[in-house]
Amino acid sequence: MIFAVALSVSCSSDDDSSSDTSTNALIGIWETLDVQDGIEYNITITFNPNNTGTTIMTSTVDGFTKTESEGFTWSTDGNKLTINSDVGTYSISGNKLTIKSSDGELLVLTKQ
Repeated sequence: MIFAVALSVSCSSDDDSSSDTSTNALIGIWETLDVQDGIEYNITITFNPNNTGTTIMTSTVDGFTKTESEGFTWSTDGNKLTINSDVGTYSISGNKLTIKSSDGELLVLTKQ
């Protein structure tokens, strides 16, 4: 659920032809910060080596902050990324991870 919200919050049209889709490159902590309609969203996604992970989304509006956390399982096959049962694609260029959901939403995160 949080992952779906995260994808709908942060959209970008970044496209880079040099991409790393190795599983080892995906492992780590990735973050993004976005502001939409006066709400600040901070999203942190952690991909663990054992194919589990955590998404933490913090939203702040008018000085009030709410944090939600959700665990997930993940796998890759080439550039296909499956989180729980949602399948999308991903690419890594330098310290930027771009995830594209099956409905075309983009989420761009920076490795921490």
